Amino acid sequence: MYLTTRFLCLVVSAFAFLFQGTLRAQKIEGVCFAAPRNEVGDTSIAQVQAIGANWICLMPYAFARTEDANVQFNPNGGQDWGEMPVGLRAMVRMAKARGMKVMLKPHLWWGHGEFTGTYVPDSANGWATYEQSYQAYILFYAKLAREIGVDLFCIGTEMQAFVQARPIYWNKLIDKVSDAYQGPLTYAANWDEVMDFPFWNRMAYIGVDGYYPICDKVPPTLNELEAGWNQHVDELARLSTKEDRPVLFTEMGYCCTADCAAKPWSEDPEAPLDEQAQARAWQAFFNVYADKPWYAGCFVWKWFARMPKNEAERGNGFSPQGRAAMDVLRKEFKSQ
Repeated sequence: MYLTTRFLCLVVSAFAFLFQGTLRAQKIEGVCFAAPRNEVGDTSIAQVQAIGANWICLMPYAFARTEDANVQFNPNGGQDWGEMPVGLRAMVRMAKARGMKVMLKPHLWWGHGEFTGTYVPDSANGWATYEQSYQAYILFYAKLAREIGVDLFCIGTEMQAFVQARPIYWNKLIDKVSDAYQGPLTYAANWDEVMDFPFWNRMAYIGVDGYYPICDKVPPTLNELEAGWNQHVDELARLSTKEDRPVLFTEMGYCCTADCAAKPWSEDPEAPLDEQAQARAWQAFFNVYADKPWYAGCFVWKWFARMPKNEAERGNGFSPQGRAAMDVLRKEFKSQ
């Protein structure tokens, strides 16, 4: 049985490799679609397509507490509609009807928002519960992804300490996910772990959540932003060449604030709104990367089915909806 499964995994990996030419052909212009709490219709997908996007990313969450390291999810209740199978099926169906493609990217949320990338269980808990519960979570969605025709599956998001500490576990997990999903895979590495992920040769894309701190000027000029991005071009190009894989920005985003490029992963609800700084940061990104042959595309963090119209409720967060940044995205997506 093991040999049969292992053979199938090798066949799937070879299939993904042979089709990388197809994967590279068209840029991925996508949005990370925040799970709607309640059912939505086709209009929400139409709004994404209207800016030129050709992919959406759906993100069913699981939750864990540092006290017990037990990954928990309840796909048939207690989740938002857009995270449950009924909602995922509906949203994939609507996207496919419009000729769009879908990445499924499960996310793990720790406690009160602790960074996933640094977590390791303490000696009292050990690894067993964490590994078994995470595997159950990922395999559930890998099987669902195959069933509903998802085009790309992400095996993990920003889990550096876990991957580095338990490589044998992750190698076997990739085998099991490959068997369950039977399609192309990626992993979403945080910007500071992308060079160290040991399994890019088993992925279809080098996935990077691109929150690089590129400029601490407030507000930065376009030239300063481009210079900040250019510091990372060579290392990503070398990695792409070494692994013979294109680079996909599995998440990219900036808050709508003047200091958005200094620590792009952070939010400050009290900071003054600055649409132009957010728009310039996005423009600099496309100016530097869009024409690189190894650049596969990006997913915008993030998009909401129902965006509040009230300015106070909208705040200064990552969403480009209704902001100057959306004009940049529309221009760049439609020019590719």
